[in-house]
Amino acid sequence: MTADPLHLDPLRPALGPDSSLENRIGTGPHVALDIGVPLRYDDLEPSTTYVDERFEYLTDDHAMPARVRGVLQLRTHDDAMRHPTAQAEIGRLATATGRWHGGHIVAVTLGGFASGPNVFPQSANFNQSAFARLEHGWRDALCDDVAIGVDIALTEGPDFRVPEFVLVTYWEGQDLQDTIPLMNEPNAQ
Repeated sequence: MTADPLHLDPLRPALGPDSSLENRIGTGPHVALDIGVPLRYDDLEPSTTYVDERFEYLTDDHAMPARVRGVLQLRTHDDAMRHPTAQAEIGRLATATGRWHGGHIVAVTLGGFASGPNVFPQSANFNQSAFARLEHGWRDALCDDVAIGVDIALTEGPDFRVPEFVLVTYWEGQDLQDTIPLMNEPNAQ
């Protein structure tokens, strides 16, 4: 029996000669993402791996985003494909348990997919403070031509739709930089 990919230790993502992710960990069904076609959050399948060129997005048995691995890439706002209703849809989904933003696990301007398996309910503080600071640091490193790989795990909270915290592991080039737990609650930083 193979190990559950949602609970494996973080693994540095590696790109092959064609610039695609070559060391994928996802098992089960694989679904190729099309950058121009939005994927509704409600249409995610349980225990599925969604893939694009540089990332894999794994869902848990509730069909919620649970882990994202890949190598970041700068995109300008003009190049970044947006799915305008995706983030608002996520915020509305979780409003029964509080006020939430629909935020990306990997920012679209850092190469992340614009909807579906790359969004989740985030507290305003998480989305605009703690995680934003980390993303700004990654942008600066990418501008200095430093490769950034990420392995980001979302942990299930009391409400399975809203992760309690996000465990971010990232590498600069070949070197592990840090593993950072970020709480996804209104007053956490």
